[in-house]
Amino acid sequence: QVMDLRSGQPKWSLPIVGVNQPLPVGDVVYVVSQAGELTVVNRETGQVYWSRDLNEGRVRKEGGFLGFGKRTVRPTWSGPILASNRLVLVNSDGEAVAFDPKTGAQTGSLKLGSAAYIAPAAYNGALYVLTDKGQLVSIR
Repeated sequence: QVMDLRSGQPKWSLPIVGVNQPLPVGDVVYVVSQAGELTVVNRETGQVYWSRDLNEGRVRKEGGFLGFGKRTVRPTWSGPILASNRLVLVNSDGEAVAFDPKTGAQTGSLKLGSAAYIAPAAYNGALYVLTDKGQLVSIR
C-alpha cells in the first residue's frame, strides 16, 4: 500500500505479499512477491506495467518415495537491485539472475555455488552477494 505523505491517506494498493523491500526507481516501483512474481507498477497510480513469473522453468519436485509424497519446490527470491541498467535478483537455487528493467526479459544468469537469501549490494562498479555458506561473491 502506498500512502500520500501530506494527507496520510492510501493512494493505491496491490494484492502482493512480499518479504523483500520494493525498489522505487524514477516513476516506477519494482516489487517481488513471496510467490516469485516480479511486478513493475507506476509509482503515482499503481498501474501495473508488467509482471513476470521468476520461477518459470525453475519449479521442481523433491522428496517422496517411488513417486508418492513429492512436493513442489519453488526458489525463494531476494532483491531486486538496479545496476548497469539491469535488475538483479538472487535465489535459493544459488543463482544471480539479471532482467531488463523495461521488459522483464531475462538477460543473464550466474551460478553462485550455494543459495543466496540476501539481496545483492552494489559498490564501486561491482555487485556483492553473500551466500548461505558465508561466501562473499563479487560480480563485475
